[in-house]
Amino acid sequence: VVRTRISALEEQRRKLQDTRQDIASEQWRQRILLAKVREERQGHLTAIRELEAAANELQALLNRLRLEERARRRPAPVAPGGPALDGALAALRGRLPWPAAGEVVAGFGQREHPRFRTVTFNRGVAIRATAGEEVRAVHRGTVAFADWFQGYGRLAILDHGDGLFTLYAHLADLLVRAGQEVQAKQLIGTVGESGSLDGPQLYFEVRVQGKPEDPLAWLQPRR
Repeated sequence: VVRTRISALEEQRRKLQDTRQDIASEQWRQRILLAKVREERQGHLTAIRELEAAANELQALLNRLRLEERARRRPAPVAPGGPALDGALAALRGRLPWPAAGEVVAGFGQREHPRFRTVTFNRGVAIRATAGEEVRAVHRGTVAFADWFQGYGRLAILDHGDGLFTLYAHLADLLVRAGQEVQAKQLIGTVGESGSLDGPQLYFEVRVQGKPEDPLAWLQPRR
């Protein structure tokens, strides 16, 4: 009987030791996981800061391009409620062709990250497309910028006059040069992932008097 009780106690001791080891292993795993999450969050926050810095630099570039355009053209009248577009350009709202085929995976405006709960403001839309997909001008205009830009990769900016600009970023190929005149639906580049954190996609913006507007309000509704 004594030996049986001793054996039972030894078995309980072994099970308790195993349980302690399992708990220690789980605690270690949780610490590693927490450290990884913290590292990923820090990387995410760093990426946000870099993207915001790039967006500010892009705004400065657009301000300079607007000043250059004003020096070349007579500025459009400004209404009391804000900037006004030429009637012909205002009529383009909801009628511009899409710059590339693909699905909109990031819309215009405020976005909350599903995991880290950080809030950012998206000044354009991201269109997921196959690498090499054609990118076309949505309207006639002049190429104001065509080069690499930090945070946006290969970037084309088209000046359509009267304060209307469109931006095409993350291109694999730039098929136009600064100063070149382009027509609506003219091929200006191909979809890539230069400067992109999310694989091949086209990042597209519409700017009116330097301010970003929802591109979907300018593009033709998709059926």
